[in-house]
Amino acid sequence: MNPNEAGAASSPYLRMFALVAIGFMWLQMAKAAKAKLAEGGDATFYGSKLKTALFFMTKILPETEMHFRTIMAGAKPLMDFGVDEF
Repeated sequence: MNPNEAGAASSPYLRMFALVAIGFMWLQMAKAAKAKLAEGGDATFYGSKLKTALFFMTKILPETEMHFRTIMAGAKPLMDFGVDEF
């Protein structure tokens, strides 16, 4: 394995993983909010949780595609610079 590939992918990989982990947490919160609403819980509070989860899933989570494409681009665009070009 080329260590440059791992280095070039590390930051976007961690960002992508974080988005997926946060998305999973929002999914758990949305499930809990739906259950509380079904039990007659505070519609404003739990409704806001559902709206925020939907916002995250539709507006933030798609950023994972950008990070995936950056990872798949490999190390060449990053490592192609010579020392004298800095």
